[in-house]
Amino acid sequence: MSEQIKQADEKFCESCGNAIKIAAEICPKCGVRQNGVRQEVVQKSSFNWTVLLYLSFFLGFLGVDRFYVGKMGTGFLKLFTFGGFGIWWLVDIISLATGRFTDASGMFVKKTGKASKHLGICVGIFAVLAIVSMIGGITQSPKDRTSVKDRTSVVTASKSINPVAELSASQLLKEYDNNEVAADNKYKGKWIKVSGTIESIGKDILDEPYVTLKTGEYEISSVQVYFSDNSKLGNLNKGKKITIIGKCNGLMMNVLIENAFFEE
Repeated sequence: MSEQIKQADEKFCESCGNAIKIAAEICPKCGVRQNGVRQEVVQKSSFNWTVLLYLSFFLGFLGVDRFYVGKMGTGFLKLFTFGGFGIWWLVDIISLATGRFTDASGMFVKKTGKASKHLGICVGIFAVLAIVSMIGGITQSPKDRTSVKDRTSVVTASKSINPVAELSASQLLKEYDNNEVAADNKYKGKWIKVSGTIESIGKDILDEPYVTLKTGEYEISSVQVYFSDNSKLGNLNKGKKITIIGKCNGLMMNVLIENAFFEE
């Protein structure tokens, strides 16, 4: 029996093997009904599915996954909306996990592994980074964190401290926004006097009390102040204007001031 050859618009009958039209529901040669699955060739994207999944999980809120596959327009939209406020970021991860994500040409990115396995690895990496970050905060060097004894000595010697600068919270943040390197050279590790209005009073993940000072109506960052003596913080309220003297510890989301005390 000669080998059957089919055309681009044909498929092989599931029963007799003869070439029949793709749209045919019943084979005209043997009369057997086909299962209805069209044997079409689906074009697959050349982009690496595994790389894309990791990019989407860790950097998807910045649109990096869409930039990777050439979707520049939606990539920028995703970037400016921080992953559609998290919703778009999650939708793209689900699309990748189910093999429904397409590149800029509209071709599906071929799924080449188990999504549950790779997502588990992503979650594990994220957890490790969080733990390392927390441990790093607890085990900071003496230059970054001050012992109780040192804090006590700061309170005792507060009258002899001469700040290198006197400025408002908004001025301090503005200098760091303009040039962090220059601001560090001027203020980091040095005593400065800062005035401002209390924006919030709270505790960080290490249960350390702090006060933040307003830096502007539309500013996300603020000046975050840690005090040598926390006994007076219970008497403070939001909206109160204060002036403190403390040691600048640079910019880490907020401008940090440590070992602070109130100007008398």
